[in-house]
Amino acid sequence: MTCNGGKILRFVENDLLPNIDVEWEGEDITGMVIELHVRKPNGLRFAKTAIIDDPNVGATGSAKFHFSWSAGDLCPGDSQAEIQITNGGLNETFQGLILRVSEEIS
Repeated sequence: MTCNGGKILRFVENDLLPNIDVEWEGEDITGMVIELHVRKPNGLRFAKTAIIDDPNVGATGSAKFHFSWSAGDLCPGDSQAEIQITNGGLNETFQGLILRVSEEIS
């Protein structure tokens, strides 16, 4: 999993899909705490805890997890985001995500 070079993800205001799906090759994420930290264009911050789809026990393939949205998470503009993984009290952060949200047409 790499996103330190910057990655723009595009959404529409008030949408609840698509999720952010992540695949991390060669990692066993059993017992890890994985969070998406977001700073909205207005400066407000929130965090989402990952939903683990496949922890990849034994690290022979790829771990899979995703983040789902709640009402009000996606607002127009560019939000900055990072994925923070905590394992045994140690943190690793993958920065450089931009959530580009277009205003919905109503």
